[in-house]
Amino acid sequence: MGHGLASNYLRAGPNPMTDAADIAFAIGRGGPVIIEVLDMRGHRVRTFAVGGGGEGSVHWDGRTASGRQAPSGTYFLRARSGERVLQSRVTLVR
Repeated sequence: MGHGLASNYLRAGPNPMTDAADIAFAIGRGGPVIIEVLDMRGHRVRTFAVGGGGEGSVHWDGRTASGRQAPSGTYFLRARSGERVLQSRVTLVR
């Protein structure tokens, strides 16, 4: 019961961020991981796909999927791998 849950995490640093942040995660074992950055309304701002492992990091340059600078604000982070989902937040200050 609860075995291994303490080792799962999703966090961004620095937080708050001014231009960019590294989003580190550990979620389960193996398998592809999808990292989503969502605005306060729940709209997807950026998506990262990481294959072949349940642990790693991605670099978010503070831009949207279309390449525009995301505005200042709080963003939700969501990591998904299979049935597992982790959530966190990061604040972008420009």
